[in-house]
Amino acid sequence: MGVVATLSGCWGFGLSTGQGVETDHPGTIGVGPSPMASPWPARSIVIVQLSGPDGGNVTADEADATAVSIQARLAALRVDASVRSIPDARLRIDVADPSNADSVKRVATAPGYLEFVPVPEAFANAIVEGEPLPADMTVGPLFGGDSVVSFELGEDAVGYPAIDLRFDDEASRVFDAWATGHLGERLAIVLDGHVVSAPVLLTDQFHGQAQISGAFDLGPTRELVAILQGGPLSVVAQVLDVCPAAGDCPGASPLPSLAPGH
Repeated sequence: MGVVATLSGCWGFGLSTGQGVETDHPGTIGVGPSPMASPWPARSIVIVQLSGPDGGNVTADEADATAVSIQARLAALRVDASVRSIPDARLRIDVADPSNADSVKRVATAPGYLEFVPVPEAFANAIVEGEPLPADMTVGPLFGGDSVVSFELGEDAVGYPAIDLRFDDEASRVFDAWATGHLGERLAIVLDGHVVSAPVLLTDQFHGQAQISGAFDLGPTRELVAILQGGPLSVVAQVLDVCPAAGDCPGASPLPSLAPGH
């Protein structure tokens, strides 16, 4: 992808250097091999409880749609796992390798809401990566993650792995219009209410494309890309239990026994 401008900083998950950046932390990122569609028998089971944003019940259709979204995230994460709806607004995630269970839990339950928020100069030194935006900074986002057409793994100009972003036409127009008058200012990239990157803009034209590059921590960044590629969840997902495939799940009893195709 021909990236024309670079966003950089330091993700709470890990991210920084590249062209047009202010950072001291070079790093790397990567993904593992493609997953194999062989979730049976699983060696670990993760049970996820679903509820509405207001704590209410979810419908069967909402549960099924959430299962599809989480399955897409896990496919992007490239772990061998299968997601199924089970009774009482729960999801059963069968994970072939128990060492992936913690990563699966994080990726399956992250709300996944991304926003790009301009940072006024008065707040330039008040932005803390990994923390919420300052409570008294009331600026709204330029646009959200639904305006990003694609998130792809790539490389920056010096060969470091990076995340390439491509915006839709409207977001591209809005972004360039804002950037033209705000060179040298920061843009907060906010995921689920926390700043994951706050780069300084050193270009005023992105033409619908940007690149985030730098000091990646491999595992968390894999998770971040998977969450972004899978998209946000419309319901609240919380881990109810994790157990061996052959064991009991007291917090999720009764636990249906599933077989392929059911």
